[in-house]
Amino acid sequence: MNHALSAILALCLPLVAQDWRVLPGTQHPPTATSRLAMAFDPVRQRLLCIADTQMAQTPFFVAGELWTFEWDGSRWLRRDTGPAIATNYDRPALAFDPTLGRIVRVDDSQAMHAFDGERWQALTNGDPAFDDASVCFDAARGVLVAVANDGVYDRVGTTWVFRATVPLLNLGRRACFDPATGKVLIFGGIGVFPATSDPTTWSYDGTTVTALSTASSPGGRIHHVMALDPTSNQVVVAGGFQFGPMGGELDSVWAFDGTNWLPRPSLPQPMELAVGAEFGGRLHLYGGRTGVSPGSTELLRLEPSGAWTRLPLPTTGRFAAHDPVRSRTVSLVGSRTLEFDGYDWTDVGIAFPATAVVLGMTFAANIQRIVAVDGTCTAWTYDGTAWVAAASPVQPPPRTQSGLTYDPVRQRTVLLGGQGATFLADLWEWDGANWTQQPNPPLPPAIYTLGWDPIGQRLCAATRNSLATAASFHIRTAGVWTVAGGVPLPAPLVSLQLATGPQGLFGTGLVNTAFSGAQDFTFRLSGNDLVAVAAELDLAWSDGPLVYHVDRDLLMLHDANNRRDAVLTLRPAVVTVVGTGCSNASVPRLIAANQPQLGTRTALDVLTEPNRAVILLADFAGASVPLGGSCTQWLANPFVLAGALSNSGGFVDYGFVVPQAPALRGLSVHHQALVLTASGALLGFADLSAGLQLQLGD
Repeated sequence: MNHALSAILALCLPLVAQDWRVLPGTQHPPTATSRLAMAFDPVRQRLLCIADTQMAQTPFFVAGELWTFEWDGSRWLRRDTGPAIATNYDRPALAFDPTLGRIVRVDDSQAMHAFDGERWQALTNGDPAFDDASVCFDAARGVLVAVANDGVYDRVGTTWVFRATVPLLNLGRRACFDPATGKVLIFGGIGVFPATSDPTTWSYDGTTVTALSTASSPGGRIHHVMALDPTSNQVVVAGGFQFGPMGGELDSVWAFDGTNWLPRPSLPQPMELAVGAEFGGRLHLYGGRTGVSPGSTELLRLEPSGAWTRLPLPTTGRFAAHDPVRSRTVSLVGSRTLEFDGYDWTDVGIAFPATAVVLGMTFAANIQRIVAVDGTCTAWTYDGTAWVAAASPVQPPPRTQSGLTYDPVRQRTVLLGGQGATFLADLWEWDGANWTQQPNPPLPPAIYTLGWDPIGQRLCAATRNSLATAASFHIRTAGVWTVAGGVPLPAPLVSLQLATGPQGLFGTGLVNTAFSGAQDFTFRLSGNDLVAVAAELDLAWSDGPLVYHVDRDLLMLHDANNRRDAVLTLRPAVVTVVGTGCSNASVPRLIAANQPQLGTRTALDVLTEPNRAVILLADFAGASVPLGGSCTQWLANPFVLAGALSNSGGFVDYGFVVPQAPALRGLSVHHQALVLTASGALLGFADLSAGLQLQLGD
């Protein structure tokens, strides 16, 4: 970016609403939460997962909102499914219903919903309010089965019909159709007052529920996964929680061979509240938690050997720094070094040797290296090939949670405060070889975040809330520290990041309260005041680095907890539906599965009748040309972009990668789908969809 444009943008910032946009890709998995559900959609060949955002933000049972995610085999994608899906207190359940050709959702809303690839549609009203139910399809009888707290239901037509009770327990049962016996297996759950787990396996044949006599049992549990392993064609029980003096989260895995339960290799770690489903001929597990952690965002795959494989999802650690020489953002996750090229994370395979926890990272222009300082206050430098420890005769005392940044005027890496035996407020500088202590600033001992203001050429320090101090923002001008005015830092502030770009110094933070959950905010430094930026980003329990990426000319927030990356942009990617399709019952629908962001794969889905020739048209200009039969051509001069035959579910997926070219920001590309059909509204041989305008952006 040239300096003139930077100055113009800096002046325009207060007047133009900026927007945080989450980048699609492997860094955008479902929210880490205890309220998940997952199922495989064989029509669209995707793994569908829904996650409750509110449960990730607060441990209290507050009504939240369900988000919909899909896994295509290489990445997670959050789907925009229209109006928010409200939830109450209980976990939803998902299953694929072959009679509908759709994934259905059952919860406590008293209505079963089906996902058609674009929207969740309510099928009926007045259904039972299923509390923490388990749903599966009985392939032997061709019906959907729900195992709820009060018993077993069959879906007959558009109605749930109560069939049988399950003795003894009434909470948290799980069910799965067993091909070996041709019946639905039911396992797990607890009784109440007192809470007890039952190890009995039950079988449901459409009429009665029968206790099976097995030589061994996985052991009573709740919050477990019960799903079919397509490799062995056996029902698997994995993880969960067991009550009792020796209870807790479980890592055990068992498979049912039609007669007995057999032990299988354990999970990588004990977990409860995970979800499981088939994908690509393998059983996959997602989520789960141990103790009171917010939850995992790992995806596990069960191999034919019985071992579990963690699918690689490279992502950021809590700290990162951008290397403008190599055009890479560098982060550390344990001993792993990861780099971000502006679009994707890559594990570069270079080990970080330090054993102490990293305090922070920055780019030191005086030595042209990334610098990471660990808890012993040893400075490590990285040039893209190796990490090298810098030997200094004097080092700051060991600590945690210090502020770290680079002062380009004095050409020093600066470290401030943190927590040792007590909270600290000491100031240190590193010149690339030696540490030197500076006079302690008149600042309170605290946990600090440091940043550099490029406009005022000065050092800035921000504190988080602690038991001793409130959050505050300090500016050093000509050696004198002052407190910033303007918008005060909110409380309680549990996360805070600062980053420097051509437009100035920016910050993001997360406020968390027990009753309202997590709320993020974004601000910038203007003169001596903090100014709120009109941007919203819903990243529950977010904690990670804020950096300016030179090549993309964007501020980026890398959320370590939720494995996702976001950009703050004035030119967002936008999808707009234009007009309508032909007035025919079989009119196709053209759907953008995600926003057309630079450097990402954008999926255009067509929903139509089975086995139809589908042609995707494109143009760089829109139009409105009546064609007859209530059909309209929404492209000025359309050309054929692709063609395919819809599958048995009437689905076609067209995917293309938007080039990594900043010059394409703001470019509009128009699309429309043409479907050949003998009953078409257009001259009796075709139907047209509505138009779809894609504005390329960030």
